[in-house]
Amino acid sequence: MDSRTAKEVIGVIRSERQRRYDRLKDEDPEAARDQWLDIDEPFINEMCLMVLVALHHQVERELVFLAARANAGPTIIRQQYLKSVQDRRKQLRSKGGTSRLIVTLKLKSFTEWEKSMKTLQLLANCFKHEPHQEPDETLLKHLNLPSVDQLRKQTPRIEDYMPLPESSYFRKGLAESVNLPKDADYCAIAEKFTDLANQFVEDVQKNTSLARVTGRAKLSLGC
Repeated sequence: MDSRTAKEVIGVIRSERQRRYDRLKDEDPEAARDQWLDIDEPFINEMCLMVLVALHHQVERELVFLAARANAGPTIIRQQYLKSVQDRRKQLRSKGGTSRLIVTLKLKSFTEWEKSMKTLQLLANCFKHEPHQEPDETLLKHLNLPSVDQLRKQTPRIEDYMPLPESSYFRKGLAESVNLPKDADYCAIAEKFTDLANQFVEDVQKNTSLARVTGRAKLSLGC
């Protein structure tokens, strides 16, 4: 999901968020509150988290495309480029593949690589693989949020972390990590990450020696 598509999807989610919120205005206040906190808001938050997962994978794809052209001379013919993309993709999935990508594109020289882009990676992994979708210790440590044990010892007592779409405490920490107000909703958070990811990829592209791809792509006709 590229940044333009991500922004359009976030716009649709934001409109749905407002529609659901407006629908509750004439309801009993207590029932409306329960509906919003238990059903509507978690649904909207989960949609935004899915955008962030897709955004992380888009960043990975863009970096693979750039690595396939990096330090390859002034030009590279299209067939060589396509093979290089496949090789880089396989390399990324192998042990130590990310480290080689980091070296090729000098990713550690970009501030956001260890900040927002790392957050995207850990968030995507947690959202996809944690059985209960609760923030894991690696993600909490990266965001400088208290661990589950530390949270339980805080006074006044704060409840344990809830699943990512439901945890307001985690959402506040995630918002602060990208310099947004604590009360920023997931639509605003997803939009900010989209801007950061787009700028990050642009910065890598501008600061990397990239070969120009020459030649036409061969059309493959099949049944």
